[in-house]
Amino acid sequence: GDRSVSSLLGVPNTEAVMQQGTFVDEDQRRLSHDDAATLLYAMSGIDEIAGTSDDYALSLSYGGLATNCDVILDFDNAQTGFAVCQVGGAFISGSDHVRITSAEIFFNTGFSWHFNDVLTADHAVVFEAVVSGGVSGSSTVTTSSSLTGVAGHLYLAAVSYRPDTTVTGVSGLGLGWNLVDEHCSGEGQTGVSVWQALGTPTGDGTVTATLASSVNNAVIAVTRYSDVRGSAAVTSVVQGNTNGIDGTCSGGSNTSSYSFIVTTTGTNSRVYGTVGKRNRFHTPGAGYVERAEVQSGNGNSAAGVAVEDAPVAAPSSVTVNGSFNAGADWAFVGLEILATECLGVEDCDDLLFCNGAEACVAGACQAGTPVDCDDLVGCTDDSCNETTDQCDHVPDPSSCDDGNACTAESCDEFLGCLSEPIPGCAGGVLQVPVQGRGLLVLLIAAVGAILARPRGAPGPS
Repeated sequence: GDRSVSSLLGVPNTEAVMQQGTFVDEDQRRLSHDDAATLLYAMSGIDEIAGTSDDYALSLSYGGLATNCDVILDFDNAQTGFAVCQVGGAFISGSDHVRITSAEIFFNTGFSWHFNDVLTADHAVVFEAVVSGGVSGSSTVTTSSSLTGVAGHLYLAAVSYRPDTTVTGVSGLGLGWNLVDEHCSGEGQTGVSVWQALGTPTGDGTVTATLASSVNNAVIAVTRYSDVRGSAAVTSVVQGNTNGIDGTCSGGSNTSSYSFIVTTTGTNSRVYGTVGKRNRFHTPGAGYVERAEVQSGNGNSAAGVAVEDAPVAAPSSVTVNGSFNAGADWAFVGLEILATECLGVEDCDDLLFCNGAEACVAGACQAGTPVDCDDLVGCTDDSCNETTDQCDHVPDPSSCDDGNACTAESCDEFLGCLSEPIPGCAGGVLQVPVQGRGLLVLLIAAVGAILARPRGAPGPS
């Protein structure tokens, strides 16, 4: 449909992804916000109201080199002189709505077509849940409620304590927990420790942090995230206190705010920040959502921790900040949570044959092993043909020259170099048959007579 159709349907400034008549400098190779509006309208169902039970759901996945897919792309000059989209449908009973039953997009081979050579999956890190807990006069602190155990989700445990100590371990959900980072406050009165776990939980459950010694108060906040990049999800870790980044544990002073830079490296990732704040109230920085704020105890012996996060669309230098209701001796840890690159191999397949089959491993795309076209035949030129998805082996007889003038060399693509003697050739000299020797003698004598004739003498008659 053209632009006027969407206006008649009540959604102006919207157009289909593919339409007849592309204007100069238009790029219609990927979805834009206008196209998304069209899709959302189409997905609203027969009642044309989004969020009701008759809404449609879209699900697209690469079907490979096949002809039985719902949407088929093909190069077929018999179908079009340029490009054409053919859609089949059937009316839904009792309405004027049409259900798409088939779709084919044909291209003519007489033009240079450009397609994305990398399939991109717009997966983004998603916050799922948080639980917290606190304790007084103990060397362990446990969440007050259970977390749901989900395979492949990332769990981050932020632990703070008063006085400062270290966390010797974290346990829960049947997962292995590893230290990300921990740091002390600028005056050494408190600290914060961040641990991570990812894998296949044995079930739902609480999470417990064990401290090196009993403390006045301790708190814990555990967040769960999905669509993360497996074991490589946590990166770009930053720590600091009132003495600055990597600040020392003494000589600091109370301040009422904090600000650090986390340099992100991924797309659709999420920045996570946690601060051990003792007994102060925390306000997250602009653009951040506070996922947890928990305190145990009162006065100078209190321990508190706050957790905030925010989505980051592209690699950049991101400010992670927040403030308190009064000056505090605080400790900070910030990091980036990378989004998964893939949920399956279809998210990684670049549709190329010669560079091998890509794989999706723990949320990250891995390059394939290039196709080895060596046929172990020395005289063939071996190469990978991306058009035919196979190896080519072209014989090259010039590589078979054995230096012998009395042999004829050739290259067999299976047997390699072959050498055949040239009849009548020995020692590199062509042998003349006996019956031809008389004629050869006469020819040599005639040539000799011509060469021996004095200049000006009459020639032979």
